[in-house]
Amino acid sequence: MKSFWKIATAVLAASIAPAAALAWHPGPHPHPPITWAEKPDVDDLQRVTPNQAILNGLKEGRAVIDCEVNRNGWLKRCEVVEESPEGNDFGKAALALAPFFRFNVPDMPKDIPAEVHVPIVWKLSGAATESRSVVTKTIWTKAPTSAEVAAAYPAGMSGDARVMFQCILQKDGAISVCKRLNGHPSDSKFTEAARELIPIFRMRSEVDGKSIAGARVLLPIQLLDPKSTELRDSPVPTRPTWSGVPGPELMVYPPAARASGVTRGRGDVNCAIGKDGVMTDCRVTKETPEGLGFGEAALKAASGFVLNPWSYDGRPVEGARITLPIGFVDDQAPAQAASPAK
Repeated sequence: MKSFWKIATAVLAASIAPAAALAWHPGPHPHPPITWAEKPDVDDLQRVTPNQAILNGLKEGRAVIDCEVNRNGWLKRCEVVEESPEGNDFGKAALALAPFFRFNVPDMPKDIPAEVHVPIVWKLSGAATESRSVVTKTIWTKAPTSAEVAAAYPAGMSGDARVMFQCILQKDGAISVCKRLNGHPSDSKFTEAARELIPIFRMRSEVDGKSIAGARVLLPIQLLDPKSTELRDSPVPTRPTWSGVPGPELMVYPPAARASGVTRGRGDVNCAIGKDGVMTDCRVTKETPEGLGFGEAALKAASGFVLNPWSYDGRPVEGARITLPIGFVDDQAPAQAASPAK
């Protein structure tokens, strides 16, 4: 992620209030100030504390995310760049915190986004309980479409809005008992408009065969002004989350490649993201090697990919396009004979 200027934030912890310290990349443009508008508090950090870390008896955990800051001051395109100890969901928890941040962003060149570097530290205490369980990386099976979000935008209002809810997961995958945590602007019309979308959402209520019904779910919802003429960024995250991937029946090695003795190849396809994250209108953009069927094989495989239909920052991904590089390895190719010892 490259940009002209960077904000390095102080460490967040249960006992440390975050503060911004600016560190600018050199460049020909002036350096406008960027300051905090909203930031997670102690309750927010505790809200996303990974239960796995508590179960493992950890006393402290850390994660770092790098994000860009959009013109509303919200974080976008966040990536986990550090997590310790690994395997305890601190990275997922850090991404879940991203919608709690907002910056005061001045006018800046459209082609030079600001970048924020956010280290977050958790000081852990207490025992893990079901009541504390929180889904830090939500895999939705159903979410509002772009048209449904646009239709929910309140009449007579203008500008973009975002509302953050905490809900309870039900056995059927629905969410209910949703409490508003924050929102900008604070006008109640935006909150009520966002609430109208909540009944559409569904998510998996089991993980590894175990029910997680009753867990808390964080739900950010962005309401983008449908009258705005400003070009919107793609809602697809830099590292997308897949709710479905193709099985072996779709990952079929091209017969022409096998007959030619080629043991591996790749097909790139560009697809539109349809309702509930399914791939539609896919087109081959490249195949390597050419002429051996890898493009057609990639088209077939693409039908099995399903993208998480709601982005972590609160937008539907339906309507965007994504390029899928799909690699193939011939699992029927004979193993290469070992070289004789000399």
